[in-house]
Amino acid sequence: MPPDDHKLDADEETVEGEPDMPPAVAGSAAMKESLEPEFAKPKLDEPKYDKPKLDGQEEDDTVLIHEGSDLFAEDLESEMAVLPDLSPTAEVKIEDLKVGMPTGLPPEEAGRQETRLRQIIWRRRKWLIGKGNALPPAALGVVCDIDVGDAKTVAQRVRKIPPQFREKVADLVKGLLSARMIQKSKSPWASPIVVIIKKNGVNIRLCIDYRLINGLTQLMVYPMPLVNNLLEDLDKYLWYCSLDMASGFWVVPMTDRARLISAFITPMGLFEWLRMPFGLCNAPQIYQRLIDNALYRFLKLSPDDSTRGVFENGEPAKPGIHSVLERRSYIDDILVGGTSWDDLSEKVERLLDVCEQWHLSISVEKSEWGMSKVDYLRHRVSGLGLEAKPKILESLTALEFPRTLKGLQSFLGSLNYYHRFNADFAVYATTLYSLTETDFDEYVTRPKFREQEKWTHATRAFDVLKTKLAETPMLKHFDKNRESVVIVYASDCAISGVLTLVHDDVYMPVKFNSRMLKPNELNYDIVEKEILALLRVLNDCYMMLAGRPGRLSQWAASITPRAFVDAALEEIAPRKRASRIVVIPVPNVAHDEVLHVLSFDGSAKAKREGGAYSAVIWQLLNWEIVRAASGYATDLTVNEAEYRGLLLGCSLLEELDDVTRLVVCGDSNLVIRQMRDEMDCKSPGLKLLRQKTRNALQAWPHCELFHVRRDWNASADMLAGQALQRQGGRDMHSPEEIQDLKTLNRLEEVIRPRASSPGMASPASLDAKNLDAENCDEGAGQMTPSEMPWTRDGTSPRGDDALGCRTHDNT
Repeated sequence: MPPDDHKLDADEETVEGEPDMPPAVAGSAAMKESLEPEFAKPKLDEPKYDKPKLDGQEEDDTVLIHEGSDLFAEDLESEMAVLPDLSPTAEVKIEDLKVGMPTGLPPEEAGRQETRLRQIIWRRRKWLIGKGNALPPAALGVVCDIDVGDAKTVAQRVRKIPPQFREKVADLVKGLLSARMIQKSKSPWASPIVVIIKKNGVNIRLCIDYRLINGLTQLMVYPMPLVNNLLEDLDKYLWYCSLDMASGFWVVPMTDRARLISAFITPMGLFEWLRMPFGLCNAPQIYQRLIDNALYRFLKLSPDDSTRGVFENGEPAKPGIHSVLERRSYIDDILVGGTSWDDLSEKVERLLDVCEQWHLSISVEKSEWGMSKVDYLRHRVSGLGLEAKPKILESLTALEFPRTLKGLQSFLGSLNYYHRFNADFAVYATTLYSLTETDFDEYVTRPKFREQEKWTHATRAFDVLKTKLAETPMLKHFDKNRESVVIVYASDCAISGVLTLVHDDVYMPVKFNSRMLKPNELNYDIVEKEILALLRVLNDCYMMLAGRPGRLSQWAASITPRAFVDAALEEIAPRKRASRIVVIPVPNVAHDEVLHVLSFDGSAKAKREGGAYSAVIWQLLNWEIVRAASGYATDLTVNEAEYRGLLLGCSLLEELDDVTRLVVCGDSNLVIRQMRDEMDCKSPGLKLLRQKTRNALQAWPHCELFHVRRDWNASADMLAGQALQRQGGRDMHSPEEIQDLKTLNRLEEVIRPRASSPGMASPASLDAKNLDAENCDEGAGQMTPSEMPWTRDGTSPRGDDALGCRTHDNT
């Protein structure tokens, strides 16, 4: 991981050439040490790709990000690979090991036990990495591969580097070359770089923008551990070791294919990775699978697997071999627990044997051995319970109320990671969650609005949440041998509950839980809200409470044993169940049929006071782009922009003479369902646009409308996003732009010709995950012919003037 002293400040973010570019909404800051409210992951300019440009040829604009004081460089790792500043590793000495001393023993015996554990560790000193950032030995039995399917080769253009930073970029690249982390490349692939300017304005860090590569990569399916699960069942341990695997992902070698695809381009040349970098979308899963296999011994390592992946053709280990630690670990953070000092020493020895077998190195500087209290996954773990890690909380009192919605979302996301410590998180956060982008626009541009009551409540809630997190209580480990009590609370807008254990007639908290009430739940009676709170606690703590007698207490009122609670409560407030399974059809296309597909999209931003829209006309069978264009208009809402995109597509179709069958695809559930008369249209502005669209679509009697997920509609989505950024639309003509749209197109995975042979199965049937089934209303399943809003002959069963759109008819 990058060192903690490298931070970025989103307020100082600069994208040269695109000064008005807005930042993207930050992802969860759960595993980050920064709680900066203005934090947002930088949204860089849209990827451009072509053949690599070098030595005076055309280059893209420079992308610079300035460091600040409260945003860590590792926040970029989910989208970009941060190149390390390599430094020599200091020689490890036995005195460098941070080993604790057992308590409750005579001093001489405690000293012998401490020395014994230190010697166990020192015997494997070959796999201990000292202070520094040098490259550790490569792990065995695992390789990083990048599978992009049949995607076409993508080479993005080289980005300019300011003259004052060129030598520093060259030095960073030379350091990676000398460490054998990268090598010169002749790859047809190329990803651009991003320069991070450190706080002194002189030194830099270098990142690789892998967003496009990640978008093409086939995602690896592997279950990542949940942090909450890793923090449970720790009460039985007296001693702990918190270990950090040295250099994490860099120990994983790359396959030949991955080396080519991971190539990155700089003004100094094209380079490719020999070790797995941060920023690749499958990197966490690859490393987690390696650690899980090493700890649980599913597959054994043979001599043939030393330089290739054991997971492709490795042999199963012998049955009956127990796991090393009896628990999973989170990527490169490993927690070892021992019920006694001897138990801890045995587990440490087994773990070091595994590290030697698989060539896994441990960072001495970041690891603690045999301690009664350790830091693990941003928590402080001890035999007494869990605490929020103090290092994060120190900066809370200095935070000011954010000036943007994204900054507020980042703050709430960071606090949400510690919601188990806050009894009233949802009660106070409700006020903050109700704020919109328009509210913040008024807050910044019209200071007098800050005196309104909602802003008084918001700032008060913000301050209270900061104070509560800075004063979080210690949470007890769950003990099945103690009596458990659930305490619930309900207010007008939120519910909360806490699981407690009885310690000497005192209720000690184990886990807090709260949430906002949904709109339909606001009208519930107070008793019904308390039932919701109880159900939430029981669901969240099910593994702790299942099969155990207990008590529910609003304030110490006894009820029936926990085993009978679920049935009784569900009779009062039944769980919602779908009335029937949602069946979402896909277009049925003959193997030799020629048809046209219209994909459209719209986007709007309140602060830009306008909206953009786009449309792409495709022709099957080869998915050729016939026309593509975008537009921009002021005072548009998102839904109005979506309708404008559909109207734009109709105007593009009017220029074509050979359209016989038309399939319309959009990611706006509202527009598609309103056009199919499955949803009422009450807005006057939308009513007018819907009628205009109906009139326009009458030119094509055989027209079908389908709702698809946003990622399937990526081509039109990119066009609309670019138009919103430019605040202007245009037609797309250049071969490079057309190729961009083809690369992003995923509609061909939905609309596929059926097999030509009658005996062959049609590939047109897709799993529910391929379409947006979760956005459909319950019971909105496949319609019978009498229920369809439009029939084949162009008349409506309701007697309305129809445009002839088939809704669910796939015959």
